Amino acid sequence: MRVLAVDPGGCTGMALYEAGDLDEHFEAWSEPDPMGAIDRARMEIVSGLDVLVVEEFRITAGTGRKTRAGSNTAIEIIGALRWIAFKRGVPIVEQAPADAMGFATNDKLKRLGWYTPGPDHARDATRHLVLYLVKGGRIEPSRVVGD
Repeated sequence: MRVLAVDPGGCTGMALYEAGDLDEHFEAWSEPDPMGAIDRARMEIVSGLDVLVVEEFRITAGTGRKTRAGSNTAIEIIGALRWIAFKRGVPIVEQAPADAMGFATNDKLKRLGWYTPGPDHARDATRHLVLYLVKGGRIEPSRVVGD
């Protein structure tokens, strides 16, 4: 199983999970260039993903009060990834930022061994990844929340 989670924006966070019968691999990173983020996600999609998890973007009354550049970039990245995934037959799951933030706290990421130091972008993508994996029964909740 291969899952890529993306937190789109001016600096895009990405987290990749790969699991076979006997092993698993996790990595998370930030892509400061939006086109670089789209290209890296495209490479992962073309390499064979089971699912692409993307942070949901909702336009609210507050969106207009924030910097439009960041909002436009997030929307454009989501659209590009949606098209690439569609062309490859990769399903997309969108998740609300609050759901991921509320469930996959820094303490839980540390417990899992998936805490990435530095700016939040990579961690935010990891939060979406963890939420997806636990909700789907792909990793044991006890690994995240403890015994």
